[in-house]
Amino acid sequence: MAKCEFSKLEESYKGFINPDFTIKVGQKTVQKDFAIVDLKVKMSAAYDIGSCEFTVAGIMDLEEGEIRKEVLSTFKTGEVVVVEMGYTSSLQGVFKGYINSIAYEFSGQGPAITVECLDAKGALVNNKTWVNFGKKDIKEIVTSILNEKCKDYADIGTIESDFDAGEEGAYDESPEIKKDVDDYQYLKAFAERTNNSFCVIYDKIYFCKNLAEKAEVGIKLEWGKHLLTFAMEHDISQQIGAVEVYGMDHIEHKTFSGKATNTDEVPTVVKNKVIMINDPKGVVNEGQATALAKHTLAAHQTQFVTCKGSTIGLPDLKAGDKVEIGGMGEGLNGTYYLTHVTHSINGGGYLTSFDGLRPA
Repeated sequence: MAKCEFSKLEESYKGFINPDFTIKVGQKTVQKDFAIVDLKVKMSAAYDIGSCEFTVAGIMDLEEGEIRKEVLSTFKTGEVVVVEMGYTSSLQGVFKGYINSIAYEFSGQGPAITVECLDAKGALVNNKTWVNFGKKDIKEIVTSILNEKCKDYADIGTIESDFDAGEEGAYDESPEIKKDVDDYQYLKAFAERTNNSFCVIYDKIYFCKNLAEKAEVGIKLEWGKHLLTFAMEHDISQQIGAVEVYGMDHIEHKTFSGKATNTDEVPTVVKNKVIMINDPKGVVNEGQATALAKHTLAAHQTQFVTCKGSTIGLPDLKAGDKVEIGGMGEGLNGTYYLTHVTHSINGGGYLTSFDGLRPA
């Protein structure tokens, strides 16, 4: 989000008094004809898939004694869904995807359906095919897959990956092959090699250099003023002292290696932990081995300091943003990168919760 003072948001949303939302299924704005009693959007800037879930009440035609026909004709799996949330004075787009499942429930509170939606990455799941991509580089492969599978549910951002830059060695003779893995896991593995972001933020899918490196602080949230809850944790269970990568050029019959060492001030128990990666797929020279070691170490380092929090509903707050946390003193105050943001509107009002980490 763009840099903004909390007071400006409070003014823009007229005191956060009247939460509101719109849900479009296909071209139809459904809350005009259906009672939506619960709405939750989970945005993810991590490798998991973002989602949206809402409950529709009043689905029965009491005169006919059956489910209203427009319920069956409107809510269908595969339909495109777009959600905006905020307040009556202003709404912000928070989700675009498709209906993945519809659950019908009949209880003492009356019949209802729960509609679960997934973002564009869901379209990559379970497409297990054998594909020989030849000598295409990662950017070409990712662009091809996303344009084929995801363009109906999200705009495709600029694809970034420098893993193939200056590549020489076994790759010149060995084609890139997708085998026994679906498109989602295949692209996720590419992203993990370089600690890239691979995520959907609202209506745009990103495969790029880690968003945590580019994101700027959008808002400051303080305990006792804006934060309803906040928890922060230091945890060394995922911390390591070094990463070593060993590979083989099967064409030249030569071995190569790369290493990255944790230079942070960490306990001895951490420095003594080493991850060894042997003959990783797609790594064909020392430069790539070193890059893989470096990016693997960076991914572990970001998991040292994590946080969870909640605030009054802020539709401007999105996964992939950075926030400044204050009001709790040295060691807790600071900048956090938001990996997940959840927006919820129900009978209790509008709440925004988040998970974050402190960038390495």
